[in-house]
Amino acid sequence: MSKNKKINKEKKDIIVDDDDDDDIDELMEGLEDDEELNDKEVEEEDLDPTFNSHLYSYMRRAVQRPHTKKNDIYITNNGNFIYYVKRIKKLMFIENIQEVNIHGLGAAIMSAIKLSLYLQRRFDMVLSPTTSTEIIIDQYEPNVDYVDPVSKTRHCSAIHINVKKPTTTTASTQ
Repeated sequence: MSKNKKINKEKKDIIVDDDDDDDIDELMEGLEDDEELNDKEVEEEDLDPTFNSHLYSYMRRAVQRPHTKKNDIYITNNGNFIYYVKRIKKLMFIENIQEVNIHGLGAAIMSAIKLSLYLQRRFDMVLSPTTSTEIIIDQYEPNVDYVDPVSKTRHCSAIHINVKKPTTTTASTQ
């Protein structure tokens, strides 16, 4: 028994012959696995949400941070580098703010460092970096009824870079 699947790819209609029922078989196996999970007794190691995706789903939670000020800029890996530069230039040169704080967490530390070094090289800014460790809370919601929600805490490195406009005394000493 042959099934035809119609796929729209690059605005062309392509018909693909699908002779096997792999999709249905995989779905049925997944349902059987869930029934087996519900029937057997679960050991405590099996309830670890980081290893068992059948029992738990990871729920992303925003990082807890203090109330942001106008001069606080939080760097992410998804952010556009040029956007950050334009925003800092607007704050420091148009709105005449004397200092900006750049914050980077985890994998975004490198982006925060690159941004601050670019500002130092291009506009002669004065940098004052500090590091810290932030506590991140991971939440796991249960996919089945017999387990409770789980929260785990972990520690993540962070960098906070204070970027200041150069003063006449600072510029002459460099």
